[in-house]
Amino acid sequence: MERKEIQLLVISLSIVFFTLLVLILVLFFYFHKKKTNFLIEKMEADLHFQSELVKSRIEMKDQTLTEISRELHDNFVCCHYAGQHVHPKSESHDQGGT
Repeated sequence: MERKEIQLLVISLSIVFFTLLVLILVLFFYFHKKKTNFLIEKMEADLHFQSELVKSRIEMKDQTLTEISRELHDNFVCCHYAGQHVHPKSESHDQGGT
């Protein structure tokens, strides 16, 4: 009887050990897959963030260039008209003399 009990104990422990091993492997692969998916999502989020950052930088540059061009245009128009207001006497002098 003692031999049968030992055999039964060895078989039982083998089943328990095998079940634990399978459970550990299943959990390992499950968490590995979760980790991989998390890293992929993180990289995608980083790429999305970088693309949005580049878009915002381009928009800021465009807006800055637009503002600069408006200022230059306004200054040019202002200086052009100011130049005409400074010289009308000389122009009228030239027209009146002929």
